[in-house]
Amino acid sequence: MSLRNLPPKLVPAAAAAIAFAAVLGLETVQMLGTMQGLLVAGLAYMLVRYLQRKADAEQRLEASQTQLKQRTAELTHQNAVLEMITHNAELPDILEMLALLVEVHHPDMLCSILLLDPDGQHLRHGAAPNLPEFYNKAIDGTAIGRGERCCGTCAYTGERVVVEDIQTHPYWENYRTIAQQANLRSCWSQPIKDSSERIVGTFAIYHRHAIAPQMAEILLIEHYAALAALAIERTHSAEALRLHDAALNFAANAILITDLKARIVWANHAFSELTGYEFEELVGKQLSRLLNSGHQDSAFYAELWKTILSGKTWHGELINRRKDGSLYHDETSITPVRDQHQRITHFVSVKQDISARKEQEEHLKNLAFYDALTQLPNRRLLLDRLVQTLASCTRSGRHGALMFLDLDNFKPLNDVYGHDIGDLLLTEAAQRLTTCIRKEDTVSRFGGDEFVVLMKDMDSNPAIAVAQAASVAEKIRTVLAAPYRLHLLQAKDNIDEIEHRCTSSIGIALFNGLNASADDILKQADVAMYRAKSGGRNTICFHKPED
Repeated sequence: MSLRNLPPKLVPAAAAAIAFAAVLGLETVQMLGTMQGLLVAGLAYMLVRYLQRKADAEQRLEASQTQLKQRTAELTHQNAVLEMITHNAELPDILEMLALLVEVHHPDMLCSILLLDPDGQHLRHGAAPNLPEFYNKAIDGTAIGRGERCCGTCAYTGERVVVEDIQTHPYWENYRTIAQQANLRSCWSQPIKDSSERIVGTFAIYHRHAIAPQMAEILLIEHYAALAALAIERTHSAEALRLHDAALNFAANAILITDLKARIVWANHAFSELTGYEFEELVGKQLSRLLNSGHQDSAFYAELWKTILSGKTWHGELINRRKDGSLYHDETSITPVRDQHQRITHFVSVKQDISARKEQEEHLKNLAFYDALTQLPNRRLLLDRLVQTLASCTRSGRHGALMFLDLDNFKPLNDVYGHDIGDLLLTEAAQRLTTCIRKEDTVSRFGGDEFVVLMKDMDSNPAIAVAQAASVAEKIRTVLAAPYRLHLLQAKDNIDEIEHRCTSSIGIALFNGLNASADDILKQADVAMYRAKSGGRNTICFHKPED
């Protein structure tokens, strides 16, 4: 039989038939007949293709799981960097940590961070922990301009510069020898920009072989450059605040003088710029009528007046309103002024606009206090709110409740389908939990498949408070027990969606703020939860004194 006489679509099957015939023997094929032989061979071919596709899918799933684990570890380390930024660590330490993170999680990369020199014309060494010292010295002071290697060009254009082969690119004409001595072959440089889109440095990735970045690598360098920008800008902001304080005597801040009834007697130009009011509009006007935003209540101002009328300086933060109606945060110091008889006659207020700092602090707070997967408050924020709730209960006599819950039957889902599917279930469980509580209550993810619910301002009667907590816990138990429909990222056995049931074991600790710490209450709820789990799961247990 000749393959040239067959339609093109049957050629693969015919080839398989010939191979099949070689295995079974020519006589067997002749017994079956030509068409039957082709049919058997076609089935064999289809079976081989199916097994190949299945093996490929399993390999892709395994690679995806490995990548997810690596990404999780990298995010954990990035959170450590954010902690350093939040706690005002030294900029060189933060930048070196960033560079090391890139190199640890991407071993084929070498990282270099250069910072804008105060002259605005050069780049200075910031961090490059694993580049040769002679190379770092050679590029320290790189001029900013087109054609000045990758980083100088990048800082000049404000755009990413990719050089696949240093030895052939014209930007490296004067640096090829030293790059070769350092065993560097390619360089990708990303501009580091602050929130005003001003260049503050460059973030460069080197390789020891010629290579162009893929999309994932472009996203990586952009992300790390943004983290570097946050650290640099935070440092610059802190330095700026220190300079403002030092320049206070030179009227760098907004200053105004009022009489005993808070009528404005004098204000400087900085105060006019801050509030939008010209000097003529300010004199003789009562301060509260111009700036009051309503964000501070009467009790707040009563305490402020009590402090300054007693002759003490008041210092704090205010949210005030400008002439155009926009709100701003200002850090204010109010100092009483006395006459020769030691009687208070006026007050001097020194104000500084801290709106940008407050926005940045809020941004960093969100990164530090919320779970990246579910966007729920994390352990740190939950503990802070628990401490506040304990203090509130002590004052009011009302009860609070802490529910510690663990998802039953969650681990098998991870084991069979991987962590990406487990994350889908955790995200949906978090959404379900938030529908079961009041606005003033808190749902937190403690890690893994553990969640904590904090309820506040419950009844002062213990029996009623228990009933209230039990009602909410039962609602949570019911909602979480409903089946989950989860879409698989990679189809498995021709199935791209699964249904999974996952119940919960809930432990509850009731408290009223007396003789109990936050740690004690957490332990009580945790013990109660394990009792619910050991008692058959999908159940609710309250903490007992004997636990």
